[in-house]
Amino acid sequence: MDMDIYDIIDNIYKLPLTSKETLLNEVTEVTYPKGFHLSLANRKNSKFYLLL
Repeated sequence: MDMDIYDIIDNIYKLPLTSKETLLNEVTEVTYPKGFHLSLANRKNSKFYLLL
């Protein structure tokens, strides 16, 4: 069964539809190769990632 991003968000935390749409309007889907480092030690990072 394929899940869309709305189902995935609902499995984490139920948000009102308008909140989900606001969140999704601000995110960008990216793909990195296996072994890619999302963050480095001792560095501040202002991004967060949802790993699917």
